[in-house]
Amino acid sequence: MRRSSGSFLQSFSGISNLFRLPSLASLRAVNFSKILQSFRFGTAFFVASAVFFVLGLSFITLIFSTHEVTKGYVLRDLESKRQVLLRDNNVISMQVAQAQALQAVYKSPQLTHMRHARNITYMRGETTMASR
Repeated sequence: MRRSSGSFLQSFSGISNLFRLPSLASLRAVNFSKILQSFRFGTAFFVASAVFFVLGLSFITLIFSTHEVTKGYVLRDLESKRQVLLRDNNVISMQVAQAQALQAVYKSPQLTHMRHARNITYMRGETTMASR
C-alpha cells in the first residue's frame, strides 16, 4: 500500500491552488463597467452619504473640542501654580523685610550707644515708673 510520489505531488498542487492569488489577467477580465452601470445613485445612497458626512464632521468637531477643553485644564492648572508661587514669593519678601528691619535696628547708632539697665525696681502707684 505504498503510494507513488507522483500522486502525492498532484494532491499537494491541488491544495496549493486553493491559496493561490488570482492573476492580473483574471482581474482584467472582470468587467468593471458592468459593475458601475449596475450601481445606481438613489435616495438611499444620498441619505447614507449625508449620515456619514454628518458623523465625520461631528467626530472631527469632538476631537478639536476635546483638544480645546484640555487646553483649558492646562491653563487652570498653570494659573493655580502661579498663584501658589506668588503667595510663596510674598511670604519670602516679608521674611526678608523683617530680617532687614532687625539688622537695621541692631546696627542703629541709638542702640549701640545705649547702656544696659541694672537693678530695676518698679514702683506702685497710678503711673508706671521705674527707678534705680
